Amino acid sequence: MNDNVIARRANDAVISLQQNNVLRKVIISAINDQALRLLGFDSGTLLIGAPLDSILDLNTKHIINSYVEYTNSGTDLADVISKISNFALLNCKLQAVPVRPKIFRVTSEKDLLNYELLVRDTSISQKLAAFRSETLPAGARYTMDKDLEILDPISTKTEIDVILGFVRESSIEAVISLVALDPTVNNAEDAQKEMHSVIVDALSANIRYTDIVGYLGNNQFMFVLLGCSKADAHVAVSRIHARVSERLSNYAPGTTISFGYSNIGDTEYNSLLANLQQALLLAHRQGKSVAASTN
Repeated sequence: MNDNVIARRANDAVISLQQNNVLRKVIISAINDQALRLLGFDSGTLLIGAPLDSILDLNTKHIINSYVEYTNSGTDLADVISKISNFALLNCKLQAVPVRPKIFRVTSEKDLLNYELLVRDTSISQKLAAFRSETLPAGARYTMDKDLEILDPISTKTEIDVILGFVRESSIEAVISLVALDPTVNNAEDAQKEMHSVIVDALSANIRYTDIVGYLGNNQFMFVLLGCSKADAHVAVSRIHARVSERLSNYAPGTTISFGYSNIGDTEYNSLLANLQQALLLAHRQGKSVAASTN
């Protein structure tokens, strides 16, 4: 199974599916180790080639069978699964396993539609939440920017400090990116506010709900990709940059944005931010670009 860092990270469970419109069935074509563990199987031997139905709970199976159209232009598997709010798989003990899957259509041909069903690993965010609770003073609460509804500058700095401590203690990988409109963009206050809202909406739509978005002040934003490796960082950040750039250009043609990013390692807040500022400056110079910290 080819790894697609745009869609997944190392600990995600991935099940490859094939919809055959001639035979009117959906089969499991591949499954990774994380998905096998999720379902309680030691090997994929019994699952490869088996109907998707064999690992779905009754309600999920009923919805899919009721709405999938086995045509090249009708309601396909991705259309249906993306709208199921109470999706559940079935494990080896025939117990329901509620999940929040994402489904991606991959290279297909006529009457053979291929998909990847991805169940994202949320254990990292759960561990971070526990670490945050232990680290912050009792009763401490984050505050939100009143206009953007994301972490305000004070809480953003606090959260970055928490994540730095978490990464040092857990050795879990993470990537942080600094985001800002390019200097040539209209800097009128009203225009900036509207574009900031577009940026936040686009970032939130293109990262995981378990990832972190915050406002650092001075028209700069940051996001953290938990569990993203250094090897995957450029592709992952570039993908998000492309989506945000597209949303901005649709809103205000000619508007451009740049991202600087860094792998989060054993460093302190001020040093990390200085490195990110240098990366962002390089990206600005290149124009509507993505640049990595060299430190």
